[in-house]
Amino acid sequence: MKRAGRRVAITGLGAVTPLGDRIDDIWNGVMEGRVPCGPVRSFDARQYPCPIAYEVEGFTEDKFPGLSPSQNDIASRQARFALHATDAAVAMAGFQNGELNRLDSALSYGVGM
Repeated sequence: MKRAGRRVAITGLGAVTPLGDRIDDIWNGVMEGRVPCGPVRSFDARQYPCPIAYEVEGFTEDKFPGLSPSQNDIASRQARFALHATDAAVAMAGFQNGELNRLDSALSYGVGM
């Protein structure tokens, strides 16, 4: 099979997880076997058969540069996770604000629930 002529490089990673929002913290948590599972604290889960979950706790990113005040006001918690992870990946790749060329760059984003 012939390989395509273009190469891809993964230059930055970002995530928001129950183990943390920094790649080093997440990796260390995995390697140490930490299991951040516990009782649901974000809402009353007594009505559900399983009141335990993996929750992201301590995430406090309130405002994002590049969003208007009205966009910041309506951004969901999940959207804030995505923006935070994207910012971390772009920073890890070594790009400064405004330096990323939208035509020559790609972002792969995934959500696990």
